[in-house]
Amino acid sequence: MSSKPIIVTLDDCGPLVNIAAWITMVVMCLTTFVKVGSRLDLTHQLRKDDLFMVMAMVSPNSQLRCVSIHGMATG
Repeated sequence: MSSKPIIVTLDDCGPLVNIAAWITMVVMCLTTFVKVGSRLDLTHQLRKDDLFMVMAMVSPNSQLRCVSIHGMATG
């Protein structure tokens, strides 16, 4: 079973948007883990702002996965 190649046109820039979104998501996850990890390493405790930071990372991460899967299924 061969899959058709993904073609980026002027009318459909979806694949480029998908790649850009995943790159920024990776940067956001790494930044969050470094910040929370360094706080945990230095103080051995987490505060409310760390919890909010992790929650703020999880929500768009889930949304991006759903949108990406839906886009690949219909593309």
